[in-house]
Amino acid sequence: MILLSLSKYMLKFTKAPDGMVNPKLKTGEIEVLVSELKILNSAQTPPFLIEDDVEIGANTTIDRARSGATIVRRGTKLDNLVMVAHNCDVGGGCLLAAATGIAGSTRLGEYVVCGGRVGIIDHLEIGDGVQIGAGSLVLNDLPAGSRVRGSPTQPLIPFGR
Repeated sequence: MILLSLSKYMLKFTKAPDGMVNPKLKTGEIEVLVSELKILNSAQTPPFLIEDDVEIGANTTIDRARSGATIVRRGTKLDNLVMVAHNCDVGGGCLLAAATGIAGSTRLGEYVVCGGRVGIIDHLEIGDGVQIGAGSLVLNDLPAGSRVRGSPTQPLIPFGR
């Protein structure tokens, strides 16, 4: 069973055992219990997977996969107007700020942080713990622990000199 908590700005998916009531709900929040998910195009099953504790902001799009699956892993937070294209794998604990766009078949590692209006082209590998500054355009793979900004991206330290 999946528990959906709707608030004014965020849609939060959390797994809950049968019969459990969410004690953290504030006045005005709505709980909707989803017991069945209908897949409209069975030829592309599974089209997507959203793991537990993922927060999805308003007007965010997660495209179904063309082959394989589009995956948003546990604990990831997607701000408003984020675009996750087909076949992307967004690692656990990632933070994607508003208007970030990830093109198809891109893989983000664990705990990646993207500032607002970041663009990432298709078929890239972004390593664990990468930090990407606001307004950046990522055109190449980024190794784990990288800190970059700019369009096209450059390492943070030399860019600031």
